[in-house]
Amino acid sequence: MKTQIVLTIIAVALAAVAITMFIAMGTPQTTQQITRPAETTATSPAGQLGVKKVSIGIIPTIDSIPFIIAEKEGIFRRYGLYAEIAMFSSARERDAAMEAGRIEVAISDPVTSIILISKGSGAKIVSLILGQIPSDGVFYILAPPNTSYGLEGVRSIAISRNTIIEFITDKMLELLKINTSIEYIDVPSIPVRYQFLMEGRVQAATLPDPWGTMALLNGARLLARDDQFGVSISMSTLLASKGFLSREDSKEILRSLVKALNEALSLYKRDPQRYSDLIYQRLQIPQALAGKYLPSWGGEISPYPRSNFEMVAQWLYRKGLIQSIPSYDGSVVFREGEGIS
Repeated sequence: MKTQIVLTIIAVALAAVAITMFIAMGTPQTTQQITRPAETTATSPAGQLGVKKVSIGIIPTIDSIPFIIAEKEGIFRRYGLYAEIAMFSSARERDAAMEAGRIEVAISDPVTSIILISKGSGAKIVSLILGQIPSDGVFYILAPPNTSYGLEGVRSIAISRNTIIEFITDKMLELLKINTSIEYIDVPSIPVRYQFLMEGRVQAATLPDPWGTMALLNGARLLARDDQFGVSISMSTLLASKGFLSREDSKEILRSLVKALNEALSLYKRDPQRYSDLIYQRLQIPQALAGKYLPSWGGEISPYPRSNFEMVAQWLYRKGLIQSIPSYDGSVVFREGEGIS
């Protein structure tokens, strides 16, 4: 407890440093950027017969790659969609926008999605986005540079509590049969958590890519990574709001959306380098990684698997973050085994 209080105070003190670092890395000064297709006149596709409008919330993470490529290449229009993309600087802002009805569909994660569903929001999971293959969207438990201990010697790990980060950390420790009495230190900000790790202020930290890759390139030591177990632990999801799902054409729109995103993914897989500038610009990947890192993506967007849903839901229930476990069938738009495209 004392350790957590001290580190929380340090985190506040470092907030200015983190902000400076974000600016240096190209973080936008606005909290939300909305991009619309070029055709915004009265005769735009949004007003044409058969063209469906959908508002989508994304955040600057690698899960957004198919969305920004589909937007750039005009793929949404080819599938009869007028997609309005809103880029939010944080998951909290994205979630608030969905609850307020400003966006209809959003990138999310299983922890956030199942919590919202369990609260009776009426939202449903459309599909998984990233994570069909374990090596897609890797999370790491890392030790600071110039250390020599293994995970068995770790007594505390910096995470973000009650989030996908804590879930993934718990599952990795469980699968590795590591002492579950390890103390979790709540450091919600990824840049601050990264800085604590690199300065040796914590024994270990859990980081997603690209921060994990950047830490390793700068001397951090690998203790565990979530793709070493042969099963996908970390996934991201596509979430649709209750208001959107009440539309008669919602399922048709979602099928078209998934088809468009998978076509965009196929372009990225064929030639990732072609989109490197776009990805670095839109997703605010630290320029220190330029020429050294591009996200790998081997899977495709497909129905969210029941096994991951149940694993996350049971974890949330044990943690007391949900009061009951919702049913899989009632929580997804497309069930596992059901074709989307």
